[in-house]
Amino acid sequence: MIDRQTVSACLAKLEKLVDTHCIKGTTWPIICRVMLPISSDTKQWPDWLSGQTVVPQLYWQQREQTLTVAALGSADTLKDIGLVSELTASVEKRLAGTVIGDGRPRYWGGVGFDQTQAWQNFPGALFFLPSLSLEAQGGQQHLIVQTYLEHVDQWPIKRLALRKLVSDLHWSLPKQPPLPHYVHCHDEPNVEGWQRQVKASLDAIKQGVCDKVVLSRRRRLRFNHHVSPWQLLTIWQTSRPHLSYPFCLCLQPGEGLVGYSPEQLFSLLNGALTTEALAGSMARSSNPDHDLQFSKALLKSVKLQHENQWVVKFIQQQLATLVKQLILGQLNVKTLPYIHHLFQPISAQLLSDTTVADILRALHPTPAVKGFPAHSALQIISDLETYHRGWYAGALGYWGKNQAEFCVTIRSAHVHRVSNNNRHSLSPHVDAFHYLVDLYSGAGLVDGSEADQEWQELDQKLSQFMEYMQHATTDNAIAQL
Repeated sequence: MIDRQTVSACLAKLEKLVDTHCIKGTTWPIICRVMLPISSDTKQWPDWLSGQTVVPQLYWQQREQTLTVAALGSADTLKDIGLVSELTASVEKRLAGTVIGDGRPRYWGGVGFDQTQAWQNFPGALFFLPSLSLEAQGGQQHLIVQTYLEHVDQWPIKRLALRKLVSDLHWSLPKQPPLPHYVHCHDEPNVEGWQRQVKASLDAIKQGVCDKVVLSRRRRLRFNHHVSPWQLLTIWQTSRPHLSYPFCLCLQPGEGLVGYSPEQLFSLLNGALTTEALAGSMARSSNPDHDLQFSKALLKSVKLQHENQWVVKFIQQQLATLVKQLILGQLNVKTLPYIHHLFQPISAQLLSDTTVADILRALHPTPAVKGFPAHSALQIISDLETYHRGWYAGALGYWGKNQAEFCVTIRSAHVHRVSNNNRHSLSPHVDAFHYLVDLYSGAGLVDGSEADQEWQELDQKLSQFMEYMQHATTDNAIAQL
C-alpha cells in the first residue's frame, strides 16, 4: 500500500503548485491536482479504505476492470435533495472551469432511484471531488491529491484540512473481522403481500395504465454487533468474482451503500456513448445441460423479450434528440453465477451540444428498474411499495469533462444502524446499536407475469448474497418477523 512518505510528497507538490498560482494570480475558481505514480495491490484498496475515519469513502471498479478507484475525503461536495437539474449544472460548470496540474479531474457519486425519497445520510444526489484517491487505469497506478478553490482566501483553510486528512490516515491494513451472526431476517413484502402487489400491478397493465412495472423486495438482516459495508464488499468480491461493478460508498463511518452490479447505465468518452438494455431473466441450473437449455429458452421467450424491448424503446425515445444515430447490437444472454439476463448493447454518437448531464437525466432511471411509461410505473411503485428505495436502483460512477461512466446500483445493500432501545446501562457488552443490512432485489412485471414465478426469481437474486454470507448463519440465528 501507499506510505506516509509518498502521500506527504504528493501533498507538498500540491502546496507548491497552489502557492505558485496564488502568487501569480489566476482565474477563479480552480481545481488544482497532482499525481504521483505508485505500485500497490488494488485488491487491498477496500481494506485500506475500511481503516480510515475520513468520509466520504468510495471504492468503484469498472465492469471490465479497466478502471479502479479508492477515493477519500472531499475537496468539493455538491449534493441535492431533489433539484438534480441544478446539481448537474453545477458539476458541469466545475469541470468547464480552470484546472491546474496533472490530468483531468473526475467527480464521483450519483443519484438515488427517486431523489425525493432518500435514505437518512444519503441525499437525493451527491457528487464529490476526492481530496485523495488511488486510481488504476491502463496498467498504471497513481496517487492523486487535489483541491477546489473558489478564491485565494480559501487556500489557508483548505491547506490545513488537507494536512489534517494526511495526518489522520491509518497506514496499516486492518484485518477484516468475521461477519457476526444476524439475529433477525425479515422480507418486505412477504409472500402474501407480494401476491397482492403483483395482482394490483397486472390489473393496471391490463387496464392500459402502463406496459411494465418493476417491483422490488427488501430483505432486512439485523445484527446485534457491528457490521460494516466493507465486510460485505470483501465477502462478495472474493466469493465468486464475475463481470460486474463492485462498489461501496460510505457517507458516514461504517454506514453505506455496497453492491456488485451487472448493469451499466451508460459510458461516455469524447462523444461516443454506450448503454444497454438488461431486462428479462431466468434462474440458472446446477445441471450444465439444463442450464444451457434455460439460456436458450431465454432467447425464445416472447414474454421476456417483450420485457427487454420496453427498455430498448425507452432508450430510443429518450436519446432521440440527443444523439446523431442509435445503433442496436445483437440481443444476447449475459450469464452471471445465479441468473441469466437478456442483454442488448446500444451505442450512439452525441450531438455536439449534448452533455453528460443530459444523458444522465435522460436515462435514469431506466424501465429495467422502474417500468414503462415512466410516470405511470413510478406512481404504481409509490402506491404499492412500503419503503423508500433510496440509492437502490440508483446510479453510481464518475463524471469528467467529455467522459463519464455509471453503473445501476442493483444487487446492492444498504448498511446502517439504529439505536438499541433495549440496551441496559449496566451491560457494557451489549452494543448501543442494532446494525441493519437491507438487501434489495427487483422483478419486472409485464402482461403474462406470474407472482409465484417472480417471487422465485427474487429468491434467486437474493440467494446470491445470502450464500456469500452463509458463514454468518446458524440454524437458530434466524427469527422470521
